Formats: sequence, structure tokens, C-alpha cells
Amino acid sequence: MNAETVTLDTPPRSLGRVVLGRFLGNSVALGSAILLFVLVLLVLSAPLIASLLGVEPGRVDLFNRLAGPSAAHPLGTDDLGRDLLIRLLEGGRVSLLVGLTAAAAAATIGTVFGILAGYYGGRLDGLLMRVTDGV
Repeated sequence: MNAETVTLDTPPRSLGRVVLGRFLGNSVALGSAILLFVLVLLVLSAPLIASLLGVEPGRVDLFNRLAGPSAAHPLGTDDLGRDLLIRLLEGGRVSLLVGLTAAAAAATIGTVFGILAGYYGGRLDGLLMRVTDGV
């Protein structure tokens, strides 16, 4: 018997634990996940950040055009005097919504195509696969 022999005392590892162990062992994947989580957290808390900074996202302030970074405007202002940080975070909210909506739509359409192709098979399967290949 070798050292990797499983005894009755050793519980089997579930697929979830195996995947989690591999993920936590990959520093690049873990770092990327943390960065993505922080970005999503910042984007979702954009209204709170705007209120903490005392900035209205769409407010035009022509007297404060192209100002550099300061305590009131951490990334400065644009050519209309709007805060760049808040504008970036608001744009991130829209981008996140569009991305999640597109992913959900693609998953839904793909699932429907897969179910139809699997259930009916034959010519419909071939047709749906060609449509999928075309997309």
C-alpha cells in the first residue's frame, strides 16, 4: 500500500472543496477576484461616496473647471467642473449592469437552444448548432 491510500477514517473531498482549494492556491486568480470584488463594491457604493464627498454627480460647476486633485475632488474635475471620481463610479455602475444583463441573456438563450437541440435532436440540432456557430 502506498501513502495515498484512502482509509475509511478519511472523508472524501467534495468537488467544491477541490475547486476552492485550487482557487485559493492560485495567487493570480485570488488577487484578480479580490480586485474585482473591491471594484464592484466601490461601484455599487457610488451614491454613498458622492454623499460623503458632498458632490452631486451631474452638477455642472464652470468655476471649478479642470481642477486638479484635491480633498473635495480626489481625481479632479472635467471641463464642465464635474467630479471625475464620481463620474467614473457612475459609469462603472452602468457598465456592470450592461455586462450582467448581457451574460444573463446569453446564458438564457444558450440554455434554451441547448434544451431544444437535446430534446429534438436530428435536423433541429444541426440547425441550432450552425446558428450558434454563426453567432
